[in-house]
Amino acid sequence: MRNYIVDLDKLYQDELKKNADKKISKDFSIYVPLIVKIYGTQNGNFLIKKNEFTKYLYIKNGCRVYFSDADIIDMILQVKREQTLQNLIISLADAYHGNFDTYRIVLGQNEYEVKGIPQIKENQILVNHQDIDISFEDLFILVNLIISKDYAASPLWEGKPSFLKQTLVKYISLLKLYYESDVAAREYLVGMGYDVDKRIHENYADQEMRDEKNNYFCDFNVFEESGIL
Repeated sequence: MRNYIVDLDKLYQDELKKNADKKISKDFSIYVPLIVKIYGTQNGNFLIKKNEFTKYLYIKNGCRVYFSDADIIDMILQVKREQTLQNLIISLADAYHGNFDTYRIVLGQNEYEVKGIPQIKENQILVNHQDIDISFEDLFILVNLIISKDYAASPLWEGKPSFLKQTLVKYISLLKLYYESDVAAREYLVGMGYDVDKRIHENYADQEMRDEKNNYFCDFNVFEESGIL
């Protein structure tokens, strides 16, 4: 099975070589159109921004918007129906244990089978500090894209903790803290050094704070022993 992260890296390196004789900034990026084939539909509301990292941009009203993990979790926390959040947390926990659905994405002429989680239906429209409304359906597809990216990227970094598990630990523990007021999640996050008395964006207010928390979710043994799952 082809790894789309490997192909994106090659595409990016090829573009760097083509522009080797030009003065390009360290922020040089390429943009790759993306079609998501999932749950019997096709979704073209996302674009890949590729540089050293791979990011997904949400396209709406002529804008290209990047949502951070903090943005995404904050929007998920707006969901009013409790069963929707419970189903999501269960699906994320299943993914942590290696249980996935599959769907397909199309990049240019290439189509890839990738990993994700089962469909959860919810009609709510969610808001964010960038003033770009997003449907739960689109936000859920974005979560799936992040899962697929981290799943594909993890084997490429030998000796580093799984990117996928890091992401899942972050989402599960923070959703259980802020939505369920879960005691085990609170104790686990306090042990990591996370300020549980602050809102999520206060904990991710600047780059230094974001970088500091990159290491919070890497000890999977501590997570598994915490009683969160």
